[in-house]
Amino acid sequence: MSFAELFEELEGPLHGYAATLVHDREWAEDLVQETFIRAWDTCRCWAS
Repeated sequence: MSFAELFEELEGPLHGYAATLVHDREWAEDLVQETFIRAWDTCRCWAS
């Protein structure tokens, strides 16, 4: 699975979950973006 496919599949559910935790849509979006940035930085296997 490519990183783009992973993002497309999980971004919506993760955003919904984060929004229920923080009760703020913009903050939830920031949290999800930070999560994907950390995943990208941690595993460069996505580039292959």
